[in-house]
Amino acid sequence: MKRFVFATDISAMALAFAIASGAASAADITNNDSDIHTIQITDSAGNVTSMDIESTQTVNVCDTGCAVTIESETLQLKGDESLMIKDGRFHPVQ
Repeated sequence: MKRFVFATDISAMALAFAIASGAASAADITNNDSDIHTIQITDSAGNVTSMDIESTQTVNVCDTGCAVTIESETLQLKGDESLMIKDGRFHPVQ
């Protein structure tokens, strides 16, 4: 019985690590402005999605790379960046 519990614990820890690792490698954007901003996300296949980001909201935009546009500014992301919106523009989170 102890061997089964131990194996289950290891499996649960491995799953938790995989989930945490995946979340850490996703590109996300936080809106630090008081206004709602609309961004466009272009994935690697060329599909474009518009998204409204509320004030103080953080959204995941892509896991494996994409282009994000706010107004006339477009950035190419690899999928592991963190950005913030401040004064209507993208800024890296450091």
